[in-house]
Amino acid sequence: MRRKLCLVFLLVLAPSLMMAQRADIVILRNGDKLTGEIRKLDRGMLEFKPDRMSVILIDWVRVVFLSTEYQFDLELESGERHIGTLEKAEEEGKLVVVSDGGRKVLDVLSVVRINPLAKKFWNRLRGYLDAGLSFQRAQEKLEWKLGGKATYRGEKWTIQTEVSSYFSRQKNVEGTTRNDGAMAYQRILNNRWTAMLLTIHEQNDELNLDYRALIGGTFGRFLVQNNRNFLVVSVGLTGTREKYSDSEDIGYNAEALLSIWYEAFKYSSPRLNFAAIFNVFPGITSWGRVRTNLSARLSFEVFRDFFFTLDGFHNFDSRPPGELAVKHDYGINTSISWSFN
Repeated sequence: MRRKLCLVFLLVLAPSLMMAQRADIVILRNGDKLTGEIRKLDRGMLEFKPDRMSVILIDWVRVVFLSTEYQFDLELESGERHIGTLEKAEEEGKLVVVSDGGRKVLDVLSVVRINPLAKKFWNRLRGYLDAGLSFQRAQEKLEWKLGGKATYRGEKWTIQTEVSSYFSRQKNVEGTTRNDGAMAYQRILNNRWTAMLLTIHEQNDELNLDYRALIGGTFGRFLVQNNRNFLVVSVGLTGTREKYSDSEDIGYNAEALLSIWYEAFKYSSPRLNFAAIFNVFPGITSWGRVRTNLSARLSFEVFRDFFFTLDGFHNFDSRPPGELAVKHDYGINTSISWSFN
């Protein structure tokens, strides 16, 4: 009988235990108080899961108070980092971080990232998938583009992978392809400094490029970092191996690298995101040769997590190898994108 009573007690109590929710608190500028689970802050949007509701996104400028008993990693516009629990401040628009070193009062709007220390793998992953297709019956022209990007962020580092593939075919014209892939490991240093190891692989029929493989490293700094945009400038060294279709030679080159990376974002509905990267590769072993890559991407949210995307690129090589030297390639594509996390 005693065992049966204990079993009945556990069966009655279990749903209550399972329904127990986090007691993180968010207070908004209009006075609304939300209780639930703070997931993260990134790009000006606080991801929050209220009790017994789905996850919502809150514009960070609407938040005036925050509190939680769980450990979080906070990053400021200045690059300064703090780890600890969060207490409600006495003054509106302030945030109190409590750690072993004491209490630190911060301006809410100075915080650009908040990440829980025990964050699950999938919650640290973000990115998108692109798909575009067009067909013209009159010219029997078919074009498609596929691409994607995934970024995983740790406490002081990120891993980023990006791929894209383009194909064009037209009646009585030989089809052309362009394929790109890149992977980078970025270390987040103090005071907005950053270091990166990267590898890039390219193929482009328009430039007669069978393949180019690049590996290198850069050192740079976030010149701008806030909840609306960021700007990173980096310099580094790279080594390349390349083969052109109109040449039997395989080239090995050392190049310098100057990289400028800018992003601007608006994550209140409808969400907008603009990203542009400009890379300059001055030749070292091939002195006088300069390559440049410019890519830009604009995404506009059509409905939740689905975007209309316009992206373009321009590649330039001042002294390409081979007999049929082509210095420029550029293009503009449209696609539908799905964004995750």
